[in-house]
Amino acid sequence: MVGVAKADNVVEVGMLEHAVRGVLNRTAPRRFAVLDPLKVVIEDYPEGPVEEIEVPNNPEDPAAGSRPVPFTRELWIERDDFMEEPPRKFFRLAPAARCGCGPRTSSPVAKS
Repeated sequence: MVGVAKADNVVEVGMLEHAVRGVLNRTAPRRFAVLDPLKVVIEDYPEGPVEEIEVPNNPEDPAAGSRPVPFTRELWIERDDFMEEPPRKFFRLAPAARCGCGPRTSSPVAKS
């Protein structure tokens, strides 16, 4: 990818980014972040209980272990992952639409 040469040379920043991402993808622990949050309530999930789901720290390195992530009736999603009037083939959350996790439905807490 990037090597040593006797002649002056310029390497595009994209090449460096690609190399760094390759290393980080194998070594960096994963974490979740919601940058533009939208609160969602799963209406047919009971209030109160908290399930803990084991999530790998790095899917490419099983030796990195895992961590528990809480799952409750109320959760936060990225605003771009929800539409009130979704177009065809919108495979994210929408009012009264089924998600890929079973028969549960969801709705936003409040319109803004």
